[in-house]
Amino acid sequence: MPWQHLRISRFGGPEVLQVVEEATIPDPGPGEVRIKVLAAGTGFTDTMIRRGRYPDFKGPLPFTPGYEIVGVVEKIGPGVAATLQGMTVADLCVVGGYAQYAIRPSRFLVPVPEGIDPAEAACIPLAYLTAFQMLIRCRNLASSASGQRRSIIAWVTSLLPCAK
Repeated sequence: MPWQHLRISRFGGPEVLQVVEEATIPDPGPGEVRIKVLAAGTGFTDTMIRRGRYPDFKGPLPFTPGYEIVGVVEKIGPGVAATLQGMTVADLCVVGGYAQYAIRPSRFLVPVPEGIDPAEAACIPLAYLTAFQMLIRCRNLASSASGQRRSIIAWVTSLLPCAK
């Protein structure tokens, strides 16, 4: 079944975004899931990546932009908990979000509570994670050395109901 995504073959302004159609939907590998993307965040970070000015991502080209997504786990790969099947989740993928489908590692997915609009949920993770990082880096807020990423994800997840 064909599906579409945006692709960037060179860095630049909005004119570098190309709609690409693929013939088949990819299958997830071990530890991965296929997400049917319902919403993708669009923000300043995405424009910096598109222009080639984001310090944490410089390519390789071509790639599909899209830093954060919300969608439904449509298919799970080997080694992934069956409970994720059909779950609405959020993910900070850095790239790959401007697509109808995304293949993502299951270990970083954040469940989105029922009743939260996917478009609203897609706007929350990066904004709250950025605020949290500012507290850690600029205000020296103490953080746990072990499991810090999981605690940040849990903290962001706990804020998702605020979107109601």
